[in-house]
Amino acid sequence: MHIRIPCFAVVGDRSSGKSSVLEAITGLRFSAKDETGTRFPIELHLSPNLYDQDVTINVRIQSSNTSKQEEYGVDKSLFDEIGISGIIDAAQGKILEGGARFSEDVLTIDIHGPGVPHLSLVDLPGFHPSQNDNESITDREIVDRLAERYMTECLILAVVSAQQHPQNRVTSQRVLSEVKRYDKDNTHTLGIITKPDLLMPGIQNEKDFLSLVKDIDESVHIPALGWHVLRNRSGTKVSDTDEQRDQEEESFFQSSYWSNIVPKNLGAPTLRAKVNSIMLDYSKRDAHRLSKVCKETIIEGKNRLKLLGEPRSTASELRAHLDKLASRFHTLCLHAIEGNYGDEFFGSLFPGHEAGWFEDNRIRKLQALLRDQNRAFVHVLNTKGSKRIILPKGSNASRPKTSPPIFLQELVDRYDFDEPANITFEDVAAHLQLLLPAYQGREFPGTANDTLVIKLFREQSQPWEAIARRHIQLMLSMAEEFVKKLVHHITRPDLNTCSRIISKIVEPFFDLKSTVLESKLQELLYHYKTGHLQVLDAEFQARLSLRRQNNGNLDQIRDLFANHPEIFTQETRRQLGEMGQSEGAPVSGIDELIDKSEICYEMSLRTFTDNVVVLAVENCLVRDLPFVITTERFKQMTDDELEQLASEAADIQETRQQQQVELDFLRESLQACLKWKMKRE
Repeated sequence: MHIRIPCFAVVGDRSSGKSSVLEAITGLRFSAKDETGTRFPIELHLSPNLYDQDVTINVRIQSSNTSKQEEYGVDKSLFDEIGISGIIDAAQGKILEGGARFSEDVLTIDIHGPGVPHLSLVDLPGFHPSQNDNESITDREIVDRLAERYMTECLILAVVSAQQHPQNRVTSQRVLSEVKRYDKDNTHTLGIITKPDLLMPGIQNEKDFLSLVKDIDESVHIPALGWHVLRNRSGTKVSDTDEQRDQEEESFFQSSYWSNIVPKNLGAPTLRAKVNSIMLDYSKRDAHRLSKVCKETIIEGKNRLKLLGEPRSTASELRAHLDKLASRFHTLCLHAIEGNYGDEFFGSLFPGHEAGWFEDNRIRKLQALLRDQNRAFVHVLNTKGSKRIILPKGSNASRPKTSPPIFLQELVDRYDFDEPANITFEDVAAHLQLLLPAYQGREFPGTANDTLVIKLFREQSQPWEAIARRHIQLMLSMAEEFVKKLVHHITRPDLNTCSRIISKIVEPFFDLKSTVLESKLQELLYHYKTGHLQVLDAEFQARLSLRRQNNGNLDQIRDLFANHPEIFTQETRRQLGEMGQSEGAPVSGIDELIDKSEICYEMSLRTFTDNVVVLAVENCLVRDLPFVITTERFKQMTDDELEQLASEAADIQETRQQQQVELDFLRESLQACLKWKMKRE
């Protein structure tokens, strides 16, 4: 939000001297235009810059029939040499294309620099006192529409020429009728008389203008803000400085009949003071609104400065800045790991539906996502962790497929592994029966060498490594994305520092963690791939006894079915018929060998799953996330390293400086508004 100071519309008949008025008020150099004068509205927005010696210029052309704005570069050296007229002349070729004489396109010129007044003016095409052959109806309509647009909204500086000419009597100048038309209440117009040095002393025209300035000519409209007399710069002395021009003007008024006029109504210096006074008076009338706008804008400015952070140019400032970032990072990262999602970083209850909002929301709430990804990992290991599914003894029917909860399906799909093939218990037993002779040891007859148990277990658990590695990669990827989002949040809007921290600290951290986690995975797999399997005795014995009991019960049922089928229902007889007859006692303990391997697989799968989740992901990754960025690390950096990591970008420094200038101006404006309100009350 910006405070709009009152804008002055400079209006007058053609060749009335509006350029001289603009020069006198702004201090900018305007060259004399051709006989047509101003051909399109020229808005001048001037503002001072107390902290920079360079003048910045921004020029744009606003088309009258479109909302498009065209910005183009300005040759600053041309401005320094010729003045603002160089900009106007360059823009004229763009605006008056196709031979047009007048246009409603607006040339806007913003000038910001030392010694530049805080002022907004608009120079309008001049009125012609009467129609002539050189002016078309279209041209007159353009001039009239521009007058209506600006004279109804702006303070008016009505320029009247005193040049000796039969048609230039005061009452014949059209500008006065236009002022009466648009300033109906006669409240916001200042009359300015130019070219007083071109009047012949003692003739009627000079007396008319003198009476006009003294407010004693009742036949002429008297503006509410009175009249002011300004001597134009001589055409032969365009190279004179502003001080020389003002001195020559002062000498003229002191040596002529105009010396009888009150000094405050004569000359460029007093005109500048009068314009400032008028602008201040109109601002004061709106003091309540302006004070409210100032307060709101000050709050906005403070928030913008807060987002930019503290200035940092010295090593101590850089270190302090990085310490704050580290502290903020540590706190928010701990909150994310603990599931405390109260900070704004974690988003609102209804974050919206823009593209990617759901994924972004999930990543920021890290603990919730990690827990769901662990659940997905458990599901995949349970359903795809074995190389083959060994069907129950005597059964040919496939196990029903287990589906995850709907909210986990997307996470489960990230593990791209095939479903394991089914194999019957009998096929596995037959295959092992062929291998049994090659694995004979010193065991008693009728028992199998437990080496086959371990071999079968390792064959079945082969997919564990790939699934666990995929899980670790997913957890690394999610954690890294979370950390990058958090770094971006705490460093905004400083994208340079954000990218440097990510490239020099965050990415190396996760590269190292990738190596550490791969090493941890191999450590967890070693026991199952090459070591000696260790299972809990009591649980193993209990599970094996239960399987033996179930198998014995099944054999008894089969025998009973073979001898007395009539005691079973038709459906039960069908199912038992599909299972086939008992083949007697297992040969060399093959059935028990398979049972032992399956029990060992089930017990080890649970332990391995817990170890990957806790010992690998939690202890080697998640636990260390709050320490990716630490104050201790920054303390160990040299001044050059700090500079490379967190030096402030030039655009941010410039933005902060500009924001501070605006804040200072707003505070001064607010104090002025409050003082004026107190006076009025």
